[in-house]
Amino acid sequence: LILLKHSLQYKSIEYFHLISGECLPLKSFDYIEKEWDILGDINFIECRKRKVVDWRLRVNVLYLNSNYTRTFFGRISNRIHRVLGDFFNFTKWDDELLWYGSQWFSINRNLAERIVKSDVEDNYFDKFKYKACCDEHAFQVFIKEKGILNFVDNNKRFIDFQKNRSSPKYIDNIEDINRLVELDFWF
Repeated sequence: LILLKHSLQYKSIEYFHLISGECLPLKSFDYIEKEWDILGDINFIECRKRKVVDWRLRVNVLYLNSNYTRTFFGRISNRIHRVLGDFFNFTKWDDELLWYGSQWFSINRNLAERIVKSDVEDNYFDKFKYKACCDEHAFQVFIKEKGILNFVDNNKRFIDFQKNRSSPKYIDNIEDINRLVELDFWF
C-alpha cells in the first residue's frame, strides 16, 4: 500500500508491478507496455478460491507480527487456529469473499487508485491486520468485494512451488531462463 501510494504521485506511471527483489524481468518493459496496451483495461492478479486456506480469513491471529509466531508454542497455536478456522467462521466473513492468490501482481493506474482511495477513505485493509498470510488475500478480497471484473487470474509470473515448500524454486541456470523468455511470462 505504501509503494502504491508513493508510485501514484508520478502521473506518467500507468502500470504497476509488484515484484520481489529476486524477480527477473523476462520481457522488456516496452514490450510489456505494448502488450498491455493491446489487451486493454485488464489487471493481472491471481484471484481464485482455495478452500484449504480459507481458515486464514475465518480467524484472527493476534500475535502474527511478533517474535512469538516462529516459536514452538507459536507453531502449535497456528495449527490450532487452522483447525478452528476450518470448522468455524469467527470473523463472520461471507464465504463468497474468501479469495486467494499470489501477492505479486501487475495492475493499471485505475485499480491502483481504487485500492489506495479505499484504504485512505475507509481503512479498508485494516481488517486484514490479524489475518495469516494477508498478502495472499487482501487485494483478491478487495477485487471480489468491490465487484471489479477487469482482471485475469494470471499474474504473468513464472513461479514454481515444489511440493510441500512454502517458497518458490530458484531458477539458477541460463538455459532455463532462456526457455522462459520464449513463454508468455513477464517475470
